[in-house]
Amino acid sequence: MDPALEPLVAALEGNPDANMRVQAAYDIGQAGIWEGVQYLKKAIEKDEASLVKVAALLSLHQIMGEDVLEIAKDCAENHPDRDVRFAAVEILGKLSSAEALTILENLLDKEPDMTVKEMATLTIARKGSKTSKKKLLTLLQNPDSPPRIKERIIEYFINTGNKEAIPLAKELESASHPILRLKALLYLALQKDRKAESEIIEMLDEIQSDFVVFLKGKKFKGSEGVKTMLGIK
Repeated sequence: MDPALEPLVAALEGNPDANMRVQAAYDIGQAGIWEGVQYLKKAIEKDEASLVKVAALLSLHQIMGEDVLEIAKDCAENHPDRDVRFAAVEILGKLSSAEALTILENLLDKEPDMTVKEMATLTIARKGSKTSKKKLLTLLQNPDSPPRIKERIIEYFINTGNKEAIPLAKELESASHPILRLKALLYLALQKDRKAESEIIEMLDEIQSDFVVFLKGKKFKGSEGVKTMLGIK
């Protein structure tokens, strides 16, 4: 074993303090030694603490880069720990391969946990791939889809500029969920709907600074961000 790896693996596998094992997992990732991959994979399978599993997975991505795809896929689809699945979805969102996007799209049908499903939806939305449109439209049409999921889907259509969600967005103009309603209005305003733009202008003072929308990879925050997106002075 690489001498630089020995104390880190010893801590990862033998320290009774979960926080120390988390730090060891991160340190292995920082060290970037390929030999550490086997020990990080073992931690994902064997360690009892969610935080350690997540740290190990993130470090695998740091060491392996795009080659972590199969591990992230297996964790996203099959791992019993929700936090690990969530981290795997985040990693898949950072990978450039078309297969990573397909895995994320399939999770929209399979993932039982709404927090993980929301992250998958958000990741797909911010990737902005045209191939995701049909899947997301179906999910947006589903009356059982939670507001947070619909909100993320609307962000996809904001990102892509695709017009096919206009009828569904119009149905959300009166949504009780404030962020969903605002994003629907923003999407419609970007599609040159003057009524939606007027409603947003009336709401500007109510838009909180933590409201965030991504457009073409750029972050827009709060009322100033909305004004910038719409060209409002």
